Amino acid sequence: MVVGVCGTATTKTARVFTNGVYVEFAANTVATCAGSKAVIAGNAYSNPPAADIDVRWWYKGSPLSDGGRFSGTASETLTIDPVTPEDIGAYTLRAAVGTMSAQENVDLVIASAPTISTQPQNVDACDGATVTLTVAAAGQGTLTFVWLKDGSPIPGSSGSSFTIPNANPATAGAYSVTVSTACGSVTSSAATVTVRPATTITQQPPATLAVQVGQALTISLTATGAGTVQYQWVKNGAEIAGEVAPTFTKPSYATGDEGKYWCVVRSECGTVTSDTTTVTTRPGVVSVDDEAEYAGNVLGAIVPNPAISGANFNLTVAQPSRVVINLVDATGSIVANIATMNMAAGTHAFGFDASQFSSGIYRMVASVGSVTLVQPVAVVK
Repeated sequence: MVVGVCGTATTKTARVFTNGVYVEFAANTVATCAGSKAVIAGNAYSNPPAADIDVRWWYKGSPLSDGGRFSGTASETLTIDPVTPEDIGAYTLRAAVGTMSAQENVDLVIASAPTISTQPQNVDACDGATVTLTVAAAGQGTLTFVWLKDGSPIPGSSGSSFTIPNANPATAGAYSVTVSTACGSVTSSAATVTVRPATTITQQPPATLAVQVGQALTISLTATGAGTVQYQWVKNGAEIAGEVAPTFTKPSYATGDEGKYWCVVRSECGTVTSDTTTVTTRPGVVSVDDEAEYAGNVLGAIVPNPAISGANFNLTVAQPSRVVINLVDATGSIVANIATMNMAAGTHAFGFDASQFSSGIYRMVASVGSVTLVQPVAVVK
């Protein structure tokens, strides 16, 4: 190493030899395929260098001569063409310069096609999962791998393992791998990759649902998944006991059933939650001559009906309650607030001026606590 102001530099490695003859091989073993040509190359040299070095190849204690399948027996490179199983073993390269001599051995082996010790295995995966197939193989020389799907090579698949990062129905199939060396190839048995469907809600329940008191409340969805699909309906965050079917039904709706409903769906390939259905109470429909009554609360018929100018009605409250009375048009919009107050139990009289409104069908909607009462009213000009 040389060190200076501007840095350091290192020389190449030098080999120092004593006087003599030397024989070297790049590797201790030379592998070739049966029936092909084998080339065994050595390196013979001396120190000091000599113009002529006498070299000879030996096999099983006897010198070799050119002829038949052998050539280069008196050179540094021996060629055997073609190789047979009888040719395997240790070959000796002897070199001599005058009285100095040296020799080294190299083994010739016949390589074979690779063998597979562990076959790729079948995989049963859920849609979206990562799948990895592996193979274990051995052979002399460099092993190369090509994976196949349904018999066709998969571009870029060059290792002893193959990964499908996002399994889906299109990636299902029969996978095998061909392992090759310079002396042949072998193809594994096929591994079947089965992709099962993820849990999926194919039809969501409705976003909103208005139900009249006493009518049936029904919320449904449809879903698919692997194996048995399981359902659990939930109201306002609490599981509803026994409601484990794709359709939730309550035969007779009550105002206490208002709330937010959804369903948790499970299968062997995941859990999903449905959209939320907001359930509200739909006011009952009465004729213009009937009273709207519920739980002792009564909204009397509007008189006259149709109304041209002034109209009157009574509201009976069963117990002290917060009361809101609105006149609602056919679109559901509030066009007038008749009353908003805390009301004592009993019957209370109200009136309104129908001449303020356009001709049409309206509804008088009275909310008494959690109870909603409705009376239709027609306005004519």
